[in-house]
Amino acid sequence: MLQRLRSHMTYANVVATLALVFAMSGGALAASRYLITSTKQIKPSVLASLKGKAGANGATGTPGAQGAVGAVGKEGPAGTAGGNGEKGGTGPEGKTGANGKSVDNTELLEGNSTGHCPEGGAEFTVGSGASTYACNGEKGKEGNVGATLAPGDTETGLWSYSVAKQAIEGFLRLPIAFPIPLKEALEGASEIHFINEFGEEVLKGGNNTNPTECKGSDEAPTAEPGNLCIYTKEMEGVELNLEEIVTDPEISGGGLKAGTTGGFLLMKKPTVTTEENEGFGVWAVREKAS
Repeated sequence: MLQRLRSHMTYANVVATLALVFAMSGGALAASRYLITSTKQIKPSVLASLKGKAGANGATGTPGAQGAVGAVGKEGPAGTAGGNGEKGGTGPEGKTGANGKSVDNTELLEGNSTGHCPEGGAEFTVGSGASTYACNGEKGKEGNVGATLAPGDTETGLWSYSVAKQAIEGFLRLPIAFPIPLKEALEGASEIHFINEFGEEVLKGGNNTNPTECKGSDEAPTAEPGNLCIYTKEMEGVELNLEEIVTDPEISGGGLKAGTTGGFLLMKKPTVTTEENEGFGVWAVREKAS
């Protein structure tokens, strides 16, 4: 019963009850002199003492509808960088690789039958690959100084002259010098040949067109083994002193002869020159085959 009364007792109910009691007990005096219409007419200390304790919380109500999504907040400050992770463990051991190919070195003696390094040297091979060779130079020669032309090899060069306008008799001596010496001297019409600008061999005193010993030209000079071929590109104002190529420029009439380092081609100067006279060409010499 008492609990039920407490559940319905409020501040307004208490004030209203007091007003009713006062009205009933005070009689006409209360009715004629005091009329309580507001809690402000009651002394605060009296109101405080009349205020009851808060009642128990009521039952939880039904949740309300979800509100609208709020705006995105500002980006927060960057976090502190994390520390390094732990070192990973050692991976599994790899497979063993294939063995490399070894280099074989074979000494080649002088005169060996391999077709390489006739003066001797070494042959190198890697696995089953092709061989490479390191050959010795010619014995007794340092850096090939003084070496002679190899058997069957050819060397070539140039010759030229220019005669001014003057009346001088005598010979023009045109050097034919071999940079690499021959093993033996050349001499005679069978080994020394002069081809004029028309492709004729004139040292033999005739018109021997396209000699078999000199199959080249002034554009591409060649010579057969054991021969010197002198090709003419142009020749004006002088005459070839037939049968004359000598080793000594002071000697004429000595026939055809070229030393191991070359010779001098003798040409007659004209007795009177009326214009600039010049001539030039090429030559080729080939060592005899072994």
